Amino acid sequence: MAALNAAIAATPDKVAQLFGAPGTRLAQQLSARVSEHMSNSGMLATQAVAAQGSVDQLDAK
Repeated sequence: MAALNAAIAATPDKVAQLFGAPGTRLAQQLSARVSEHMSNSGMLATQAVAAQGSVDQLDAK
């Protein structure tokens, strides 16, 4: 982690370019993935429903 922090500190303009440059679109790709997982039918919603089902079963005992 220290090496990554040092690399970021040494070249912050390159890091900004990686995340924001029109050719890389890394930030847009990450945003799309997060949105996908947080949607009503996404992975996080599915896990929340499963967890609530377990809680409900435990509460019923």
